[in-house]
Amino acid sequence: MATADGNTSFTITLADEVIETMMDLKPTKIYGNNRAEIARSLIHDMLKRLHAEGLVRLRGLPPR
Repeated sequence: MATADGNTSFTITLADEVIETMMDLKPTKIYGNNRAEIARSLIHDMLKRLHAEGLVRLRGLPPR
């Protein structure tokens, strides 16, 4: 799978129950159309939340 410059792909292993829960979100299409898109969206959303809480700093965004 090709990735755009500035993006790196990697593989993770999750419990079947976690994947099944993620896939429950697929029909909404809010987070994506497949498990990779859903996982990416959920990770990104959590990092934005942690940034808003001041627990992490997202590169490219001003500190909270």
